[in-house]
Amino acid sequence: MTSRSICASTREQYFGVSAHTRAVGWAAFEGTFHYDELLSDVVAHQVYGYCTTGIEPVVEWDTVALRGEEWRHRIAEVRAALDALLSASEIQDRKSRTD
Repeated sequence: MTSRSICASTREQYFGVSAHTRAVGWAAFEGTFHYDELLSDVVAHQVYGYCTTGIEPVVEWDTVALRGEEWRHRIAEVRAALDALLSASEIQDRKSRTD
């Protein structure tokens, strides 16, 4: 499998995740195990792909791009989408318990 076919396959999988529901997905070279570091500036260079509802999935293999300011900014936007999704989920859970 070539890197282009891996990119295409990863994009397809991401699209499947985010096409029909609110979702955030990402792939990284190294995992981070503390929630506060997920999709943070500290690990942005390790994230090579992401998807969120409403945008085209993104996969990046260029290590120079992964270490750049633009990529860190994009990953921060993904983290914001994850935080919003989790907040909405928590609100829904609380509402379900009170109904």
